Amino acid sequence: SGDWEYENFFKEMQSRYAGRVCACFGFIPELSHKIYAASDLFLMPSRTEPCGLAQMIALRYGA
Repeated sequence: SGDWEYENFFKEMQSRYAGRVCACFGFIPELSHKIYAASDLFLMPSRTEPCGLAQMIALRYGA
């Protein structure tokens, strides 16, 4: 989201639960394919996604 408060929270969770929580900031195409493919459910509350492209991609992967 670009909100430092959220980034710091997830960085702290990654440090606290090393090996169980991973936080990635920025877009990594290879990782996005793996996330879509492994998802059973895709939720994306958004105020700025008029097309729903991410939701359509998730459907394509079977989420």
